[in-house]
Amino acid sequence: MKTILVPLTGQPHDQRAATAAFLAAARFGAHVEGLCVIPPVEIRTSVENAAIPAALTEELVRIGRADQAAALDGAHHVFDAVRGRFGVSAAWRPVTGLLPDIIAEEGRLADLVVMAQPAEGSGPLAPAIEAALFASGRPLLLAPAGEPAALGDTVAVAWDGGPAAARAVALALPLLRRAGRVVILAAENPAPGRAADPARLSANLVRHGVPAAIHPLSPAGRGISRALLDTALEEGADVMVMGAYGHSRVREMVWGGVTRDILREPPPLSVLLAH
Repeated sequence: MKTILVPLTGQPHDQRAATAAFLAAARFGAHVEGLCVIPPVEIRTSVENAAIPAALTEELVRIGRADQAAALDGAHHVFDAVRGRFGVSAAWRPVTGLLPDIIAEEGRLADLVVMAQPAEGSGPLAPAIEAALFASGRPLLLAPAGEPAALGDTVAVAWDGGPAAARAVALALPLLRRAGRVVILAAENPAPGRAADPARLSANLVRHGVPAAIHPLSPAGRGISRALLDTALEEGADVMVMGAYGHSRVREMVWGGVTRDILREPPPLSVLLAH
């Protein structure tokens, strides 16, 4: 992972995203691309109110552009402030366009996209997060609810033997190789010898030079997503790797729900997702 893209929007959650991006860059010796996407200013009216006076239209455009400039300045300030704490390569670039479209395209030229949800949940940012996850072809790192202090000291891997989980593990190998400790979280009593058997994943990771412990997952009345996050925290993990499911096939109904749960609000630790 040598190029890390972090889109910023001039909102308070930028701090968490930027910190996570630079922590990842420090771990990988990577370059951070800071990107602020500025939507075009548009004044839309209903047909009934189409005849807006020109002076009012100009004033609305002026206000819109002032808001954009303030967001850009705020995002750039956060980027530079966090950048100053890390001795890694970085660059800043503003782009005009629609956030989901730009993130999907620019993400394809990065090795990792880093984003953060607002404290109250994804809300208006949800389409951009989904674009990064399902349209960029790259893994997405979600920053935690609080500003992260570390990334990759202990890594938890959510494993169900499915294709999305397998892709997530493959894309996360640079992180796993650098981790101080790796633990596999898997369902209790999986079918032995099948892909969901965490012992088989552990054996594969050992061949990559990644020893991994296994922690059987017991929901105990909790939802799967909560059980995963709680268990990862109990193991001292600062990041969890998991596959992201976005379809409604029978196999993905349960794990698709887990993905939605994870995306609904900022997680308590960083989460690396891949589709």
